[in-house]
Amino acid sequence: MLRYVFPAIILACLWLPVPAHAIVSIGQAMLGPVKNGLHTNIELAINGVSGTTTSNNTLGGLFSEWKHGKYTDFLLLQYAYGQSNGQINNNRAFMHLRHRMQISDRWGVEAFAQAMRDPVTRMIARNLLGGGVRYTLLERSDKAAAYLGFGAFYEYERLSAKVGTTDPLNTRLWRNNTYLVLKRQLNEHLSVYSVTYYQPALSDMGNYRVLENAAGSLKLYKNLNLKLSAGVYYDSRPPQGVKRTYVLYSTGITVDF
Repeated sequence: MLRYVFPAIILACLWLPVPAHAIVSIGQAMLGPVKNGLHTNIELAINGVSGTTTSNNTLGGLFSEWKHGKYTDFLLLQYAYGQSNGQINNNRAFMHLRHRMQISDRWGVEAFAQAMRDPVTRMIARNLLGGGVRYTLLERSDKAAAYLGFGAFYEYERLSAKVGTTDPLNTRLWRNNTYLVLKRQLNEHLSVYSVTYYQPALSDMGNYRVLENAAGSLKLYKNLNLKLSAGVYYDSRPPQGVKRTYVLYSTGITVDF
């Protein structure tokens, strides 16, 4: 069954016609149990965003994972920049840092911090700090993996002022964070993964976000890979003047170290 479910998820996300921003994927970690040591992945891609505006730009990213005994730390950095008619239409930056301690074969405890900006969606800053637990549903070395995470985070968001809007420029709240990670190695050259998040505000369950990020990686030569990815982002209560749904898509090259 997994043989067909994972490709279906990837294809569905890559061909979704709806408009996402702020897609964060913690699914880039290596498939199966991670070996001790430092593992790094660098990405350079052509990135597209559709929603409030439609733009094509350059995306650069770094994912680094360090496994030391029962502890795993990883860092994800991304930066996207683009211009249209001589004007900057994208200047998005993102950083995510996570620490995990494995307490049994199935259970792990996590803590994370994140900072980002996305002027296209009026977001001057969105900073959060949180934690939770991760349960291993499935883990077959070099074949397939599935993880389910539960937790919460405290979020601070600062928006830019815009004529005609009345929403608060600074907000602080707690959100639940539930995620599902699915990974599959289809053959020796092709792997896919999907990460889905559900993040409702604890004070108002009608205020929630749903994020989906899916990608396929094709090995070209040794540690050189072609990566296709797409993400869908839905916010039930976005800033005024910003659409509820966005799509982020990219095609690029990654190098593993």
